[in-house]
Amino acid sequence: MAQQTINVGSSANDGTGDPLRTAFNKINDNFTELYGASPFGKQVSISGNQISANASNADLVLSGNGTGGVVASAIKISGTSLSSSDSTQIQINENLDVGGNITASGNITATGNIFANGNINLGNASSDQTKVVGVFEADQVQIDGTTITTNTTNGSLSLTGNGTGGVNIDNLTFNDNAITSASNADINLTPGGTGSVIASAIKIKGTSLSSDDSSIININEGLVVSGTGNFSGTLTTANIATTGTHTVTGQLDVDGVRLKDNEITATRSNDNLNISSAGTGSVKINGISIVGSGSDKGHITTDDSSAVTFGEAVAVQGALTVSGTISTADVTTTGNTTISGSLTTGTFNVGDLNINADGKISTDTNGNIDLDPNGSGAINLTGPTNVTGVGTVDGQWNVDNLRLDGNVLSSTSGSITLSPAAGTNLVLGPTSGGVVTAPELQATLGEFVTLRTDTLSTDTSNANLTIGTQGTGHIVLETEKIARTGNLEFDMSGYVVIDSGAGDIYLKDDGTGFGILSNSAGNLEIKSGNTTALSMTGANVAAQGNLSVAGAQVSFANLPTSDPGVAGRLWRDGTTVKISV
Repeated sequence: MAQQTINVGSSANDGTGDPLRTAFNKINDNFTELYGASPFGKQVSISGNQISANASNADLVLSGNGTGGVVASAIKISGTSLSSSDSTQIQINENLDVGGNITASGNITATGNIFANGNINLGNASSDQTKVVGVFEADQVQIDGTTITTNTTNGSLSLTGNGTGGVNIDNLTFNDNAITSASNADINLTPGGTGSVIASAIKIKGTSLSSDDSSIININEGLVVSGTGNFSGTLTTANIATTGTHTVTGQLDVDGVRLKDNEITATRSNDNLNISSAGTGSVKINGISIVGSGSDKGHITTDDSSAVTFGEAVAVQGALTVSGTISTADVTTTGNTTISGSLTTGTFNVGDLNINADGKISTDTNGNIDLDPNGSGAINLTGPTNVTGVGTVDGQWNVDNLRLDGNVLSSTSGSITLSPAAGTNLVLGPTSGGVVTAPELQATLGEFVTLRTDTLSTDTSNANLTIGTQGTGHIVLETEKIARTGNLEFDMSGYVVIDSGAGDIYLKDDGTGFGILSNSAGNLEIKSGNTTALSMTGANVAAQGNLSVAGAQVSFANLPTSDPGVAGRLWRDGTTVKISV
């Protein structure tokens, strides 16, 4: 049933209100609705300071509206969250039995013991840390500082990796004074600091003896080798007496000459290495013969009459006589070179000038290449011309109808069109302080970082002038005054917002008389000159001075119809306006 309102009439005893019986019937119906169908008196009972649910085994649900919670004393319950409304600590002074999980986003501090009969899982991320201050015991193992011991008398401590994993001493067994390994890995004995072990730097593997630090192994007593001695490295000795055949695998030094691998070198500084033949014999090196005496002394021949090839540069100090044909890739000469035939080789060098058979002319230094025709002759380039690098023209440069002379680019016929590729820009970049000048500039679209002009207008009759910004950008006026002769009209389809920051909005007529619209703590004040005339707080208006009404009437239809009990307030008693005292 909807609420029933008693009609009290327009004025006292005017006979237009509800009769008494009708009025009290409405009152009874309202109370019946309140105590019968509403939660109070039916589902919920309030007795003293206790609120209880009337239905058997029914929950008593207290819920806030929206994001609000239920506050009991200083305990706030919002959804499934329990917090303190005054930011103090929540204390639970009795035993707490929780059948589900407990999730704490902050610290849990316990001054007594914590007993857990199930599993305890600590951390859920690789960056989580579990710290124990004091002694940590796990079954029969105790960790105290940097010491790990067992709690069982005479018990062993085993460290074993999982699966194929291991620990630092996995598979290594210490038993009395024996150290054994169950795998094929080396057992490394390394002393600390300057200390040493019995084996020191000697490495024994099978029947091989070696040095781990690549140093020499010294045998300071007599050495008897009953078998064969093989030396793959260098053998240095003071006196050696041997019989039979000797095979040297490494290096052999014999009085200033060293034989090693396939090389023969002189070991004394600035010594020559002389290889000579006896009598008229020749010195042969891998099929090449060098004659050492007779009329053919110095001749170099091959055993199979093939050509002798020099793989590196050959410098000839004296005269070079060639009776046959010279075939070469590069020829460097000192003096004049005369070519009577065609030049078909790779590169021809004249001083610093290089002329390649493929048409390339270059220099070895930073010098210029001058092409200087005689008299009135010209340099004609008949094919396509490519210039890589900086091209400099001293004088006038004509390209078809385009002329470049000094700092002036002009045309000998027709207009000049600068057309960059599609999607690219035409950039005019004067130096610092310079400007781009033109009597008139026409374009479909122009972008300027800074636009300086005395007049900004449209080029089409009756066309609109649109000034806008990108995104949330503003139009910023850096001048203090905008002048207009005549009326100024703003035609808006939405709001007009004037944000003066912390300042006021002045309304002036001739520059001297003014009114002010002012913001005072979110309320509107209208001032005449500097004097506040009206103060508006929400829907309330307060006149600071006298209030005069020039109209024929003042409506008091919305005045309260009973005495508010506040001195000076107006209220309406029927058709009479009264002032509360």
